[in-house]
Amino acid sequence: MTVRDGVLHLVTRIVVGLVTDQAGAEKHFPYQPGGVWEASHHIIASPGTELPRYYLNIHRLAASLRFKSKKGNDRLTLTADGMVNAQQLQTMRTLWPEAAEMLAKELGISA
Repeated sequence: MTVRDGVLHLVTRIVVGLVTDQAGAEKHFPYQPGGVWEASHHIIASPGTELPRYYLNIHRLAASLRFKSKKGNDRLTLTADGMVNAQQLQTMRTLWPEAAEMLAKELGISA
């Protein structure tokens, strides 16, 4: 997911096959043009699960999405005018299965 001008969009689905660090990502993608994006954590899709990139407006679902959270921060907070602050997606978040199913339906696939 990503946020543009306060509107939530679904970019793709990733079935995570590997969580790694910068060195692991660089080893996995040695020929990445421009190098691998600098980050402390990288995820790599399970082989054969890749989907193309989409840019679907899913803003109407923003208030319904639920994330796993130990601190009770399990949903996106909408601003007074109904927008999403992009900073809420800067941390690694895991969707509840019901939310993943909702998004898979938007893509026309099974979760």
